[in-house]
Amino acid sequence: MDNLDKEIKNVEAQLEQMQTQAELENKFAEQGNKKFEKNLLAFKHYFPDIYEKFLHHQPSDKFNLFVNPNGTGNIVDYDTSVAMYGEDPEAQTHEQVEKSFLDPEIGRIDHSSLAKLDNAVNFSHVELMQALGDSYNDIKANLPPNELVNSKIPSMVIFGVGLGYHLSLLINKTTATYINIFEPNEDYFFASLFCFDWAEFLAKIDSDGSFLYLGVGVPENEVYETIYRRSQMLGAFSISNSFFYQHYPSQSVGKLIEEFKTNFNQFFMGWGFFDDALMSVAHSVKLMKKPVSMIKNEKQRHQFSDFPIFVVANGPSLDQDIERIKELKDTAIIVACNSASTALIKYGVVPDFHVALERSKATYDFLSEVVSQEDRDKINLLVLNVMYPDVADLFGWTGVAMKGSEAGAVLLQLGELVRGKQPTSALPFSNPLVGNTALSYMASLQFKDIYLFGADNGYVDENHHHSKASFYYNDSGETVYQPIQIGDKVTV
Repeated sequence: MDNLDKEIKNVEAQLEQMQTQAELENKFAEQGNKKFEKNLLAFKHYFPDIYEKFLHHQPSDKFNLFVNPNGTGNIVDYDTSVAMYGEDPEAQTHEQVEKSFLDPEIGRIDHSSLAKLDNAVNFSHVELMQALGDSYNDIKANLPPNELVNSKIPSMVIFGVGLGYHLSLLINKTTATYINIFEPNEDYFFASLFCFDWAEFLAKIDSDGSFLYLGVGVPENEVYETIYRRSQMLGAFSISNSFFYQHYPSQSVGKLIEEFKTNFNQFFMGWGFFDDALMSVAHSVKLMKKPVSMIKNEKQRHQFSDFPIFVVANGPSLDQDIERIKELKDTAIIVACNSASTALIKYGVVPDFHVALERSKATYDFLSEVVSQEDRDKINLLVLNVMYPDVADLFGWTGVAMKGSEAGAVLLQLGELVRGKQPTSALPFSNPLVGNTALSYMASLQFKDIYLFGADNGYVDENHHHSKASFYYNDSGETVYQPIQIGDKVTV
């Protein structure tokens, strides 16, 4: 009889446990569905592409999101077929975050070698770099290294979303200007929409003024390349002194973090003189194989010399002058300086010419991404011989001028001499800014009635550094791409 009573009690306990579990699952499902809807609306506002992608997402057959005895969500890991978390994911994740801050993975650059740079030909640039190296070494010798994550840091790279329990903990402990989050498994991210308050998380990042890149479904072997491309587009500062956080175990992600630490210096390697020369030669040769028109300096006035030319740069004053430009656009030739095209097009003014200067592939990526093919078909392109060659393919007509003191230009001019032709003269004073290129182009072509708009080369208001209509801002007038600062700030 005792055995029977014991068996009955066991059955009753099991039934009670099953009932409790069913209640937990029903409660989790109700709260999770509300959270899912709330999160999707937040993504619709901040990341519409993610909203569209996960509105009707169908997870794989491996997908197993379940409820722990304490009512928290858990998921079976696809690689190991065991639960990603223990019975208390929140406490487990809190402990993980605390340990990560006590012994953080931080990417740093050692600048000690700058003091020993060779300066055989007495470049002022190298002298300044040597002085920086000396200062760096003095500071390094007298100050202990900072092995902790500060309350404000330049960059944070998070590998793995899982169910998202760690994300709010991280941004509450430190504020990062640039946050990169990678989750290669789309199903894990989908599950997080039911477990984590993404809406609150995104709102906090927005209020902190941070910049978030969310890479969902990016394969682990492409993460390094993705961050590298972003650092080239935004600037190396966006990845400097990065705090790396790995959420769940992954051998490939572990190797990736080691690769970051080993090759971290590559993010900060600028193109030096020799590399510029190699690029100049390669681009010049390939560009000449395309159907481009070489622009030669005019020596005499022509019938169009007095036709008005509007050289339009992307300074903040463009917003003050745009109505005048729109009023006179049909009576002048509009020459846009690179990013100014994005502002003009948004204002309803399609420029006649787009002028680009930078030789790297970033110019191609920029133009193909932010200027539509429909608009590019209406615009002519003016570049220098060092331009990334594929940029010419984006426009219907491309004019090319020689850039002085460039290996590529010298090679082309020598080729003309060998063929018995008069060497094409270089475009004078065509740098350092694209506004110089545009003005030099028009002056060299003997246009005499030239007007400059937006050629500010500076700004008073940090929130108005370029035209508000340009790609630097969103529709609400908020900065989405930080401008590059050359030199020190000047206070008036």
